[in-house]
Amino acid sequence: MQGRSKLQSFFNVLIIINALALCGLGLGTRRAVAMRSYFVQGTLRTTERELDVGIEGHGFFKVQTDTGEAYTRNGDFVLDKDGHLVVNVGDGYRVLPAITLPLSATGINIAQYGVVYYTVSGSSTKQKAGQLQLTKFTNPDGLRPIGHGLFLPGHSSGPSITGNPDQNGTSIILQGFLEDKTGQTFPVQD
Repeated sequence: MQGRSKLQSFFNVLIIINALALCGLGLGTRRAVAMRSYFVQGTLRTTERELDVGIEGHGFFKVQTDTGEAYTRNGDFVLDKDGHLVVNVGDGYRVLPAITLPLSATGINIAQYGVVYYTVSGSSTKQKAGQLQLTKFTNPDGLRPIGHGLFLPGHSSGPSITGNPDQNGTSIILQGFLEDKTGQTFPVQD
């Protein structure tokens, strides 16, 4: 009889451990939880700042971080101390391809197809600083958030396609606008 009660106790412990595991609880271990974003077009609000740009349609700006390339829809741009166009987050993430303007630039104009023009004080001649590009993903919801509105490609984001805005009439850039919240991030089990 005593052997049977030990066996019964052993099975009771196994049942409790399995029940805890089903609830996500374990004995010193945790299940890995990934974060997934679901993107929707955010509302574009006017700022009237000449370096603010909102994306109308699909696509992300490519930026350079300390650890490599990342993607964002944040078009809150400023010039760093060297005149590079950067996203106004932290120390600034340089927009790719790189665009540099003279610190004396005035009359900055960003066309809906991404060309950045400027004038300098005392001149009315527009000069081209560079071309903003957008990167699109087959499945943008598969991008992995890394913080500060930045994302990295994930296994399910699919291949990226980078090109000028307004190619094939899909997305444009609007100067003087910023996009409000563009998506939600949810924890999911992969």
